[in-house]
Amino acid sequence: MEPSRNRTLRLFSGLVLIHRAQRESLAEFIRGLIKVGRLRPGDTLPSRQELARTLNISRETVYRAVALLARDGLVEMARGHRDRVVGLANRQRGPRREAHPGGVEGVGTLAEFKGLPARALNALARAGYRTRAEVARAKDSDILRHRFIGPHTLQLIRAQIPFEGTSS
Repeated sequence: MEPSRNRTLRLFSGLVLIHRAQRESLAEFIRGLIKVGRLRPGDTLPSRQELARTLNISRETVYRAVALLARDGLVEMARGHRDRVVGLANRQRGPRREAHPGGVEGVGTLAEFKGLPARALNALARAGYRTRAEVARAKDSDILRHRFIGPHTLQLIRAQIPFEGTSS
């Protein structure tokens, strides 16, 4: 394990999570680390597996905590890569902010899918869809090929993003 990853993982040692709200507790803890500057924009979080092992919780719980942070624009989740801190850049409480023109890649993704439930947003992110236009052009059969998206989630997605391609 490289030194910077060791340092970052040490930030989480000794953290005790309340069972009822583990994902919210972990998300709030990471949010606090970002807020006080212990995790800076560009820093990578420890792998979900390392965090799960360190905190003695499931990887799914860690994933959901990071997804909460990604929804708020604090962390960027990318398939096959470590989760990366985006930062607090003028973060305000209340409704999600719009994409920053020319800003950090991934920050605009949330604004791009504004109005979608978290379940559908997470499924699209895990399936690799980055823009509304990609989803609008994709056939339902192509979207359903992803193991993260089932018929109910597709229905949630299509309620917000109708199909705009040709049916051939």
